[in-house]
Amino acid sequence: MVKSPHAAQRISELMLDISARINESVDLIKSDCPGEEHAAYQRAAAKAVALLQQEILNPLYAEHPELRPKGWNPAPVAPVGEARSLGGIIQPV
Repeated sequence: MVKSPHAAQRISELMLDISARINESVDLIKSDCPGEEHAAYQRAAAKAVALLQQEILNPLYAEHPELRPKGWNPAPVAPVGEARSLGGIIQPV
């Protein structure tokens, strides 16, 4: 995917930051949005993070395993809307 170790490091950092920001947005709206509205947003956010993981981070870490964060498990394909958090990153189950 990305051969350059320097570029791969930057991409990893950026994608992990984006994932963390998406997770923060879920917490941010929790107090302002009632039950199902928050749940719907959380499902959409989980899909976005799962896509980043499956399409960018997992291939990147397969090529550059030294960049893989501790405790990182490749995100398996999951039914739409199901998610869990691992290390602050929403991952599909």
